[in-house]
Amino acid sequence: MKRADFIIILILVAVLLTGLLVYKTMQGEGKSVIVTVNGDNYGVYSLDDDITVNIKGTNTLVIKNRTADITEANCPDKICVKHKPISKSGDEIICLPNRVIVRISGKSLIDGEVG
Repeated sequence: MKRADFIIILILVAVLLTGLLVYKTMQGEGKSVIVTVNGDNYGVYSLDDDITVNIKGTNTLVIKNRTADITEANCPDKICVKHKPISKSGDEIICLPNRVIVRISGKSLIDGEVG
């Protein structure tokens, strides 16, 4: 690899990291949790309330300390359970086998209302 190639790669990595940093700092606080099952709205819950929601007997959603987390699922891979809790607008946890999407809605400095 030539020196110019290395410099181009470093510049690209720096631009990508800067873009990611700007996106994360402009991402707003979430206000509510929107749950959809198979593309249909299942429920909307406030991030201010500490509650546990049983989603059609397939997933358990826990909203606590202004975060949303899927703590149980009857799917085989349990990727949604392994996902970290979410709290920022636009964040999502998706359980593909059960067709469940948990999304945070709220104000974002990037594009206004997210929901």
